[in-house]
Amino acid sequence: MGRGGLAAHFGTRDFQKVLSMKDEKARLILEAMAYQIAKHIAALLPVFQSEPVTALVLTGALAKSETFVDMIKGFLANLKLQILVYAGEFEMEALRDGARRVLEGKEKAKTYEGKK
Repeated sequence: MGRGGLAAHFGTRDFQKVLSMKDEKARLILEAMAYQIAKHIAALLPVFQSEPVTALVLTGALAKSETFVDMIKGFLANLKLQILVYAGEFEMEALRDGARRVLEGKEKAKTYEGKK
């Protein structure tokens, strides 16, 4: 746990540090990461058969890098999708907002049960 991905290749999980590396190995690995992300996005498109997909939202910490986002966009260019970027991680804000809606009576709390 925590030793795969960037750490396995570069000994760091700091994406900005890897981006600042100017060697061929770093460029190839980042390009491969962008390719894998784009490939998985494209693989999900057939799921949306009833409605055409016209836009895609990229978010998360890696979306803070314009260079990395541009790599992903390049691999998806033929799909003619509008690509929106909301850099950063918003999980805590989403949890807060959901709890607030329940507390204010705007939404009912949901109970999720795992398979038995």
